[in-house]
Amino acid sequence: MVLSDIAYCVYTHSDYKDVWPIFFGQTNKYLDEKLDKFIFIDSGYKGNDIPSEYCRIEYDDRDSYTDRVYSCIARLKSKYVLHQHEDMFLYGKPDWDSIESYLF
Repeated sequence: MVLSDIAYCVYTHSDYKDVWPIFFGQTNKYLDEKLDKFIFIDSGYKGNDIPSEYCRIEYDDRDSYTDRVYSCIARLKSKYVLHQHEDMFLYGKPDWDSIESYLF
């Protein structure tokens, strides 16, 4: 599998930044560092709590959830997207063999 074909994306809102430390901690512990990482975040958030390895993609908070996600994913150039939310922590290394079986 070519990891450069996969964008690892987390959708969040600044109202939920209290769970970011555990989310980012678990991600750093279990996710391959070679993946391109993106964070979909409300455009009103100006804080600096987001790790530098995440490319920030902002959405308009006035849009519906579906339009927010779509507008962010539409900006990606990756062939595949692993999408999750900030409350979906990793508890172990992803099973890349299983993921690959779904992709190819």
